Parts: sequence; structure tokens; C-alpha cells
Amino acid sequence: MKLVKDPSEIASIFRQNPAVHLYGLGDLEEPFWSRSRWFRRDNAVVGLVDLGTPKPINMLVYAISESKQSTTVRLLLDLAEEIPDGSLVVAPAGTSNWMSQCRSVESHGPHLKLAILDKAILSPSPDVVQLDQSNLTELDSLYDTEPGAAFFLPDMLSDGLWVGIRHEGRLLAAGGTHLLSVKTKVAALGGVFTRPDARGRGLGTQITSQLVGRLMDEGFLVGLNVRTDNLIARRIYRNLGFEQIHEYEEFTVLGDENSRKNSEENSEESRQRE
Repeated sequence: MKLVKDPSEIASIFRQNPAVHLYGLGDLEEPFWSRSRWFRRDNAVVGLVDLGTPKPINMLVYAISESKQSTTVRLLLDLAEEIPDGSLVVAPAGTSNWMSQCRSVESHGPHLKLAILDKAILSPSPDVVQLDQSNLTELDSLYDTEPGAAFFLPDMLSDGLWVGIRHEGRLLAAGGTHLLSVKTKVAALGGVFTRPDARGRGLGTQITSQLVGRLMDEGFLVGLNVRTDNLIARRIYRNLGFEQIHEYEEFTVLGDENSRKNSEENSEESRQRE
């Protein structure tokens, strides 16, 4: 097991399949790199990434692998005691069963990584407008209509692209990027959400279509994560041209009972991040 000092060493591995490693490539950049630790065994990689966000989920353990899954799982298990309580782990499907032999875990189930390669079927809507820091209050109000249904942090407004749809002055739907790396030209969508009383009008589809169209026009590779059992979202993304490219699992490493409670409360939030 090797502690990696140069992010380009890991990036060269991730770039072999960038659609799978959108988040991993972003996590190799600042501010994440300098406050995180990355380990390697052959081409298997595990990162302990300090997200810089409030607890309970302030550490992400990145163990996504498409070709070295068994080696990656063994490397992750070797690091099990170094993983702080409350950390979110993203790893090959079934990893939580192995981790449960040495740590208490709470599984958030199987997830899929999707990517879009052809924007020909997209139909951006003129009703979609760009949002920024001045829209923070109304975005908070929007997401508060169903707490935990979508992951959103204020910094995302300044770090990425965020759009919304209004009707009669009220914000009905919004969405944006959880990751936007100009350096590596990768972007991951997240936070796509429609008010419960405005659903069934295709607003989420319009939001997603607008985001993808703008990002692809600028040369970004665009992807996202979704729970396997979220059939409605998967249908929307499939209709927009997203393709399934990888299956993985998310779980939280638990400590005391408070950690378990926080994990349960944040299971919906954690699925948005990878």
C-alpha cells in the first residue's frame, strides 16, 4: 500500500475511464487534495477525502473501481480503522458486507453512475433561468418543501452552474452541478428538484436538459449518480439520453447510536454525492 503524493499519478488511472470517475477527478483538485489522503495498490485506489462540510458527513471514502474491484476492496479493508465514524463510503457493490466484519455500517443500497454522450435529443426550454448567490433564500425555501430529497450547499452556487424555473414569481424547480471541473472538463449533475405541488409537468426534465446542453456546448463530459431503485429519475435520465456506465454501493461507517441516527437521516442526502 502506497500513500500517493502526486495527484497526477491517480488522475492518470481515472482518466482511463473518466465517465466512471467524474467525482474522483474532481476530488483530486483543490481544495480537496491538500486536506485528503489517497492510497494506491497497483491500479487500485482509495481516497479519504475531507469534504469540508458540516458533520455528520464530512468525510468521503472514494473506492470506485471498474477493473480492479477485488484489489480495491482489500485495500479499503486494510484502511478500515482509519475511517472516521460517519464517513460516507462509495465502493464496489457488496463492499458493505465485507466492511461489516470489522466496522458497523449502514448501507444506502446500490447506485448507478450515468453519463450522456449525445445531446441531439435534448430540448432546452426558454423558461429555464440561471441562478446565483442572490437566489440562495428562494433555493433554500424550495428544498425545504421536502427536506432530504436533494443535496444542496450554498457554495454550489458559486462553484458551479445552477438553473431554475419560476411561475408567477415562485421558484418551482431547480438543479445544478455538484461537481464542475474546468481543468478536467467533467461535470456531475445534482440537486434536481421540483416542488411537490408542481410535479408532473416535466420541469425536472427541462432543468436537466438545460444543464446538459450548456455543459456539453462547453465541452464537458456530463454524468450523475442515482439510486438503483429510483425508477422515476432513471426513466427521466434515460429519456434524455443518459446511459448506465457503472454500478456501485454507498454506505456509512457508524460509531455510536448518534452516528446511526445521523446516517438514517442523511441517507437521501448521501445518495446525491458519490
